[in-house]
Amino acid sequence: MISASRIGIVCARSTVSLGQFFQFYLHLLGKDVVLFTGDPRMIDLLQRFGPGDVMVGIGFSRYAHWTVEHLRYAKKEERGSWR
Repeated sequence: MISASRIGIVCARSTVSLGQFFQFYLHLLGKDVVLFTGDPRMIDLLQRFGPGDVMVGIGFSRYAHWTVEHLRYAKKEERGSWR
C-alpha cells in the first residue's frame, strides 16, 4: 500500500464507518483514496484504477459476500492486475 498511487476501499453497511475512518487516515498520509460503498458511480470510479493501485475490502460476515463480489469485479476489470 505504501507504493500504491491510489487505494480503493470496498465496504458496505456497518463497515462503511470503518472504511471512512481508514480513508481519513490514508488521506492524512497523502494517499489518493476512493471509498466504494455501493454507490452506482462505482463503475466510473473503477476506471481510474490500474495496475499500480490497491483495493482493500472490509466486511463482516453478514455482508462479506457483497464485498468479495465487488473485489472480484474489480480484479476482473483489471484482468488480474490487482495486488
